[in-house]
Amino acid sequence: MTLPTYLEFARDHWPYLGRTGKLNNDTTLLTDTATLATIRNFISAEKPASLNPVDILHIVYLMTRKAEDHSIFDSQQTLARGFNVDVKTIVRSQKRLAKVDYLARPQRRGRTNLLSLNILKIPSEAPLLLKITQDAKDLTLRYQTALRKAGQKRFHKNWLAQQFPSAQRLLNECGGDLDLTCWMLGYAMTTPPYISSFMKSLYHLAGRWPKIAAGYAVLQQQRQDLKAMQESQELQQGEVAA
Repeated sequence: MTLPTYLEFARDHWPYLGRTGKLNNDTTLLTDTATLATIRNFISAEKPASLNPVDILHIVYLMTRKAEDHSIFDSQQTLARGFNVDVKTIVRSQKRLAKVDYLARPQRRGRTNLLSLNILKIPSEAPLLLKITQDAKDLTLRYQTALRKAGQKRFHKNWLAQQFPSAQRLLNECGGDLDLTCWMLGYAMTTPPYISSFMKSLYHLAGRWPKIAAGYAVLQQQRQDLKAMQESQELQQGEVAA
């Protein structure tokens, strides 16, 4: 069965898939409208006295990149050019933001640091946090457990909070059904085309969720067909024996 056929089948059985087989925009927490509201709230909110205008620009830029649910890889040189400042200014800014716990920047030896926002510490992110259910947090913990069993040992300090928005999005895609979402994550974990995304983050899985949903739907149908065939064979054998 080809991928378009998978998607057609899944749309018949999984109402959260749209006509194009794409994610439903209503399930996305970090919409452009929500980001604009967050930036406005951040600009008008009280901030630590240690922050300067470059630090504020830094946070606003990361908000425009929707760095609440995934890390970006912009180098300090790239940021310096974009902000029209020198690299040392960016270095000092990131240190200040990390000190007040607004910025997570895990070190990567020989590579550009990852940059993401800590939604638990930035007051203007409160509306986003209110949309995150306990089930989304539970899903994140189960996902982390699965990654540990798969061999991943280290998670940066902001890792859990960073997964929350995408966990909630996947739950929304599955109609709020935690068990279904977990089963689909298990399918992604054991299916070669999706293993790489599974090992990266829930954000990366969300980007492939329509295809994951389509494949999972077909797998479930195949299992049902096999069960029905086995039951039919058992019934026929019983009739012959009688």
